[in-house]
Amino acid sequence: MEPIDFGACPHCGSLEIICVPSSNADGYHRSGMAAGTFRMIPFSRVVCLQCGLVREWITNRAHLDHLREKYKPRR
Repeated sequence: MEPIDFGACPHCGSLEIICVPSSNADGYHRSGMAAGTFRMIPFSRVVCLQCGLVREWITNRAHLDHLREKYKPRR
């Protein structure tokens, strides 16, 4: 899987951006969304190290494909 370019921070313009994947071992409340009865799609946290802005992101392309198939977005 190719790395995702998160670009500059939309708040301050900094390029000091890190991505922290959500996992049971990260010590924080796991965030994500239900995508079926027994399927949870985890969100990764994208953090600007300059201003502290935190966003959530789905970094797994297979999860995005699953959501695309389930919700059938309009084009």
